[in-house]
Amino acid sequence: MKSRWHIWVVGSVPCFRNASGAFESTMTTRRNAAYMRNFTPDQLAYLYNFPQWIVASWAIAVWCTLLGSVLSDAAITGLVGNGVFLFSLALVTVGILTMLYGRRVRQNRVLR
Repeated sequence: MKSRWHIWVVGSVPCFRNASGAFESTMTTRRNAAYMRNFTPDQLAYLYNFPQWIVASWAIAVWCTLLGSVLSDAAITGLVGNGVFLFSLALVTVGILTMLYGRRVRQNRVLR
């Protein structure tokens, strides 16, 4: 069965949104000079002083949600089976929970 065009449109939105988060994470953690010159010195100091566990949880969150949204899109459009769809939901869930946990720990100033 061929997928309708609107399924591709609706499925592409989370992919692009999550790709922007993965791009941001990559450019920031790699300290890309061309990208980082858009930040003020105070912002750079703030970003560069994050504990490594926050940087790791950010990377896990954005890459899991990106992979999950791509796999979800592929499963919904019929390119892969239902098992991959369930795996993609698990990846998105892990990504979101990791992000929420990182925020909560940071707000409570734990592990600082």
